[in-house]
Amino acid sequence: MISRYEKMSQTAAVKAKEYLSRDALSHIDMLEAIDRGRADILYAERGGVILIERESQSCMISVDEISICEALPSLGSFPQYAAHQRDVAAYIARERTFPYSLTVRQAAYLKKEPPCVSEADIRPLTDEFTETVFLNYEAMDDPAYIRELISRGQMWGIFKDGLLAGFIGEHLEGSMGLLEVLPEHRGRGYGYALESFLIGRTLARGSIPFCQVVTGNRPSLALQKKLGMAISKGKTYWLFN
Repeated sequence: MISRYEKMSQTAAVKAKEYLSRDALSHIDMLEAIDRGRADILYAERGGVILIERESQSCMISVDEISICEALPSLGSFPQYAAHQRDVAAYIARERTFPYSLTVRQAAYLKKEPPCVSEADIRPLTDEFTETVFLNYEAMDDPAYIRELISRGQMWGIFKDGLLAGFIGEHLEGSMGLLEVLPEHRGRGYGYALESFLIGRTLARGSIPFCQVVTGNRPSLALQKKLGMAISKGKTYWLFN
């Protein structure tokens, strides 16, 4: 028997997906949080959706009117926010001080089969590679986060002659990321191979592979297009500690 709470959750999910599907690509992060069963929905009506992605404790917001945010005082208590409107990001930033922010576009792989790629030696990373990942991924200044992803089996490396040549990870909120090829191994298609691998792994478990491309990052954008990823027109504004 389905409980009243479960019925309410299902109803909220239907309402949320109805709103988010108006621009599914720009909201792929929120839609996947719901479809993967990792979303606690705080608000879901015609005017917007606010949810918490449970694994990362990210508050994800997309609303037509800022007054919806103002009516929910609990929005000030999360370590990071993904706002899908610029004015929402500005509102959150006024309420709290965040040392870091990123503006990104969503990218999603909407095909049924992963990209074709030559066979490569790709395997899960172990804790011994934490420092190497940390030292080679300039956008990350938190080795504890890398260590957590590795411990959860959410980071993989590509190896050449037994040596690590590059790596990729799945962020806590479900997006693909942390893609880096070590300098001496660049130009050999390893970035393409790594992301193709993770796309295939994500498809195999019945989810849509997605990532977030920082605006202005032309090499990353070019790679996503080469892989066949669809790129959103709408932007997402991340605020985090």
